[in-house]
Amino acid sequence: MKTILTNCTVIACTGKQPMKDVIVIVEDDKIAEVKAGTYSQAVGEGERVFDLEGGYVLPGLWDVHAHLGDLIPDPKHLLETESPIDYAIRAGRNAMDALRAGITGIRILGEDHYADVAWKRAFDAGVFVGPRLFVCGKAMCITGGHGHGTLGSVEVDG
Repeated sequence: MKTILTNCTVIACTGKQPMKDVIVIVEDDKIAEVKAGTYSQAVGEGERVFDLEGGYVLPGLWDVHAHLGDLIPDPKHLLETESPIDYAIRAGRNAMDALRAGITGIRILGEDHYADVAWKRAFDAGVFVGPRLFVCGKAMCITGGHGHGTLGSVEVDG
């Protein structure tokens, strides 16, 4: 499947100026080519063409420190009283919401009930559509350090 994005500005996040009025060609879910100009060819079999009408294209964003099921603040103290299933559902919903906001990768630094591991498996298997998750299960911390005693954290001094 080939997807062609036309009439767009690409922000490549390389420090260079945005590329205006370009065509982006995506093949096999990867950007194959970015070139200046307009697309005037007939749409071929297996091709989709989208006129972005001057819209922007940028790489997927990353969240490099996340706890998907966490509630900050937690004025109703839900984390102390809710079931592991409710926690896991919220974690998955938050991951899917992140993808809709443009975050395509999340590094998760600890979740209760291994919710991060379960959602990673579900996304990787295609059961749900979500961002790429990089998970650790239980949080890791130094003795008495940040995160000590939370999310079932494990002390890993050494």
